[in-house]
Amino acid sequence: MSYISKLNRNFERSKGSATLYSLFIGMILLTVAIGFNMIVRENLRASLALSQKMSAMLSAYSFYELLLFTLTSGKVFNKEIEPFEGEKYLGIKRIPLNGTEVFINEKDNSTLEIPVSVSIKDSNGLISLVTLNINAFDRLLRNFGVPEERRRIILDSFLDWIDRDDLTRLNGAEKSYYEKEGKPLPRNYEIQFKEELSLIRGMDKELYKKLSPYLTMCPNSGFNPNTAPPEVLKAYLDLEDNATFKTLLDFLSNNTLLSDTQLFQLTGKRIVIDEGTYYFPSYYFELKIQAGKEKPLYTITTGLDLRPKINTPYEILYWMEN
Repeated sequence: MSYISKLNRNFERSKGSATLYSLFIGMILLTVAIGFNMIVRENLRASLALSQKMSAMLSAYSFYELLLFTLTSGKVFNKEIEPFEGEKYLGIKRIPLNGTEVFINEKDNSTLEIPVSVSIKDSNGLISLVTLNINAFDRLLRNFGVPEERRRIILDSFLDWIDRDDLTRLNGAEKSYYEKEGKPLPRNYEIQFKEELSLIRGMDKELYKKLSPYLTMCPNSGFNPNTAPPEVLKAYLDLEDNATFKTLLDFLSNNTLLSDTQLFQLTGKRIVIDEGTYYFPSYYFELKIQAGKEKPLYTITTGLDLRPKINTPYEILYWMEN
């Protein structure tokens, strides 16, 4: 083989190696580019989500302040509240007090970047963990299928949790029980947040999740069947006859209960047992504002005391954001 032929052969080999090397480098660059592109996409997605979250937060806060202005000057009825010039400021004439979600300025929601809704619950339509009606709570547990023995444990343990002493009730639990179980110790004071109920002996997260919609951290001043969900209505009135219960629900769907006389005619039950506010809201309200329609992007939940006062138009009992 001539010298020229050898050079040509070596050149072809080198050319092939260079081609493979170029392909290898190209593949590395392509992989890096794809990875970089994915990182950029994730960063853009995260930035977009953060931007939407911030917009939702600003919308929720903005409408919260506006809503408070209209509520503090509004009118309260048995089933609903009429915000001050609600149609002008909110596009809403009245807001139900049973937790029904209502969209603010719904006619203009198509033009709003993030729609905002409000729901309000009257504490007199719920079972308060602050001013607990033991009998109503017991019947609520019963109606959710909790056996009597477990109900006694829950009720006694709740009372042990909030009392100031270390004496254990017959079916209750004090410090020693929770220490053995490795659980948070009893507060020996009124509970400070609703989720605290799930820590009490006899309770668990699953049962608490079922009960939570019907419980409130706002005080009761009596009972208002007009704003109570069926589960609370049935427990509070101890109605076990389904026909009678249906008659009451049918009446409430189109009418307002105003007195024990009406209730007795419908169910044979009475609820006015002491001084308090019956058949009317308590002026303690659970207020929820959500920004976002299909999936809430930001939520404000607060307990409001809207009772008429000299010094302040309202008080905030608790505040949560997520």
